[in-house]
Amino acid sequence: MKKHQGNPLVQEYRRSSRRGWFLVLTLSLALGAISFVHQHQQRIDARQQLLNVVTLDLQHQLQPYFHLLKTLQLDAGLYFNREEPIDKIEQNQLLVLNADEKNNLLPAEINMLVGMKGQLQAFSHSVAGVKQLGYRSQRGYWFDAAPIESNRREQMQQLTAPLDQLNTKLTDVSSWAVNSARDGIAIAVPVRHNSLLGYWVVQIDLIALLKELNQIENHASIILMNDKAVPLLTVQDAQLVDNNYDGLHQNDIFQGISGTPFLLHVQPDGAESVRGALWSFLTQWLLFLVVLTLLHLYQRYRFKKKVLGPFARLVTHWNRLERGDAVGVRHVPTEWKPWFEQADRIAEQAKDREQ
Repeated sequence: MKKHQGNPLVQEYRRSSRRGWFLVLTLSLALGAISFVHQHQQRIDARQQLLNVVTLDLQHQLQPYFHLLKTLQLDAGLYFNREEPIDKIEQNQLLVLNADEKNNLLPAEINMLVGMKGQLQAFSHSVAGVKQLGYRSQRGYWFDAAPIESNRREQMQQLTAPLDQLNTKLTDVSSWAVNSARDGIAIAVPVRHNSLLGYWVVQIDLIALLKELNQIENHASIILMNDKAVPLLTVQDAQLVDNNYDGLHQNDIFQGISGTPFLLHVQPDGAESVRGALWSFLTQWLLFLVVLTLLHLYQRYRFKKKVLGPFARLVTHWNRLERGDAVGVRHVPTEWKPWFEQADRIAEQAKDREQ
């Protein structure tokens, strides 16, 4: 007689083993997927928090420029009602943008510009990142603290053109992108004396500010967008790069920049993000697979040791008694001792009947 031939316990053990391996594979995949989704959400939350930090960093870098314009706006009121100044505005500091020859600067504007010329020059040299600082009159003139060349008329018209679209009742700060932000952004505050006279305007080298932002992920792109989420500038690893916004991420994160119509977005490196996600899933799956495999192997080992092994010895014991051996097997497992004793009694009863 073969050891396990026709043994229902062995057959069930083999079926259970196959089902167990299937459950190990299925459960490990399910647990790996759940863990991956959880970690992915944690990465999104962490990226949002880090984007908030980066946005706050940029807002802090912009604060000196807002403070500069507010200072000019407040100080301008000190010069409106002064007597006619002794100094005059130098012609090389005044550029005609779209003014009529008869539409000269108002006396209040002249008093203000002459009185604040030194202050304007000091700000231009002391505040880092300033590409252009001056006054744009509603009467079609541009005043600069430094001598300005006449061939820059088109450039200054482009810089100040958005001011013509502003609501004249606005008293707050306005800002816009210059040349799709390639030439930075401009910030302006209105100057009023009974009515709107003009605007103090500062042009900022935004690219330099973006390059100084702390990187939140390796090879991640920091993208500046307008209020409609259209990309303007992209910085990667502190370098200006071509626009690489793909718009494919379902969980795109945007953060508005206070006081401006711009948004910041962080886009992870596509290839690295895919590799990281795949590696994360494989790691989690393999971890659960190893743990469940060890548990399954342990259960198989326990079943063989505690059930199949003793049962096989019981069968051997019974076969020996059938052959007429006086003693069956030795080293009987403690838990199975009653069954072996019962086999001995049955064998004795059979011998008695034969006699």
